[in-house]
Amino acid sequence: METTGPTSVSGQYFSGETSASTPVTLKAVGNDLIIEGLAEPMAVPLADIDVEAPLAGMPQHVRLPGGAQIEVDGSHDISPWFARHSRLERMVHWLERRWPVAVASLAITAVTVWALYTYALPATATVVASNMPLSWKRGISEESVQLLRQLGFFKSRIDLERQKAIRKRFAPMVADLPDPEQYTLEFRHAPIFGPNAFAMPGGRMVVLDDLIELTDENDEIVAVLAHELGHAYYQHPMRMAIQSSALGLIVAVAIGDASGLASLPLIGLQANYSRKFEAEADDFAIEALQKAGISPQALADIFQRLMDEYGLEGTGESWLDSHPALEKRIKKASEAAN
Repeated sequence: METTGPTSVSGQYFSGETSASTPVTLKAVGNDLIIEGLAEPMAVPLADIDVEAPLAGMPQHVRLPGGAQIEVDGSHDISPWFARHSRLERMVHWLERRWPVAVASLAITAVTVWALYTYALPATATVVASNMPLSWKRGISEESVQLLRQLGFFKSRIDLERQKAIRKRFAPMVADLPDPEQYTLEFRHAPIFGPNAFAMPGGRMVVLDDLIELTDENDEIVAVLAHELGHAYYQHPMRMAIQSSALGLIVAVAIGDASGLASLPLIGLQANYSRKFEAEADDFAIEALQKAGISPQALADIFQRLMDEYGLEGTGESWLDSHPALEKRIKKASEAAN
């Protein structure tokens, strides 16, 4: 590395052990400060050295590792020798030479990142989702309709009379919620996704033909929709979306620019909710079913049908795959029915 500044300067070396000084000559060669005039020449990495900013007419002090320092005549400014060695570079170099500290720093960083992701990010996502304008949610909901078409979600083949019957049974659950118009229901035919239902950011819920065809009991389908309504009501898809792309979304909300929200509808399709989210949605569904005069046993029954058909953990193509641990939830819904 080419170094600017004087070619060499004279100074007084103080070991730090006595008050005696030794005349020395300093040179910057590559990344090292070469000190000549001692019993043996010394090379010290520039990144390990602290140098004072020069003051007119005052000596400039160069502090070496270990406590030694050199006093340089104020007529020579050697600061350019250290110009490329920022405080950050010095810190990195210092850590490289002290690997236990570097390992400890890495561990602290990892714990900090984990804490932010586990606690701070979910809390932030909740606040951002709660303060997102309704107009943005509507825009996301409309965007999801276009996305469904692109992904192979076709017009439902379920008889229109049955669709109407399910909508009629489901409608009272939505009517009592704040801003009920944000919650919409889509019937779709998408064989590659199997028997499925999901909520998308923005309040749109989708139920697929294969799930409806799994049972002749409309109340069981309504029970699944009540569960998905719980996810939508608590804004689980939106919160997951925010956590997945936290920085961009938080900035978008802060500056009032919704252009970064285009990919959010995908979250509903990819959602693997936490046990806490599933418990919240189940509790919401049980209460909503009871208020609508529908036994929570309908929720337990559709859970059981899915387990009988696809096994305890699903096959990769069913509602079970994003809604695990059904045994305890079946028991809970059955108990609520009695």
